[in-house]
Amino acid sequence: MTLSIAICDDDLNSLDIIQTELYKSAKDLSISVEIFLYTNGYKIIDLICNNKEIFDILFLDIDMPDISGLETAKKLRETHPELILIFISAHEQYVFESIDYNPFKYIRKSKMHDEIRIALKRAYTRILNELPKFTIVKTEEGELHIHHADILYFEMFLRKLTLYTKDGKERKLGG
Repeated sequence: MTLSIAICDDDLNSLDIIQTELYKSAKDLSISVEIFLYTNGYKIIDLICNNKEIFDILFLDIDMPDISGLETAKKLRETHPELILIFISAHEQYVFESIDYNPFKYIRKSKMHDEIRIALKRAYTRILNELPKFTIVKTEEGELHIHHADILYFEMFLRKLTLYTKDGKERKLGG
């Protein structure tokens, strides 16, 4: 099993450090990871909320310019409450505010070297215990990953299959 991990931080140096620490920790723990880097919360919201990508873990900086990590988390929690969300911040004063968004962990940038390994190990254990099931469907819009829990029903009409999901969307299958 390969973990899909997204990191969102507007600071390119921090992105590099977090990525390096994750690869090092994953190697030490014998965990296969695929890491994706983003510098903008709006991009993460689009990818996750529109089911364009499924990430097992999201490492999210809180202090970002266009949309903060807390605002990003608020949007993500509306549609994906199960996402393993790990805040990373240089500002410890946000720790209590972050609790509103049910983070899996809050990592201080000053302690990343120590805390990333612990967070990755705990998250991997949780993922193995829960193993969410999803289906990849080909639609007119492209390939989408849909969690089984989000599927309401399928409908066949005139040899055309339509998928209906909890978010109220209907997707024509086939592409």
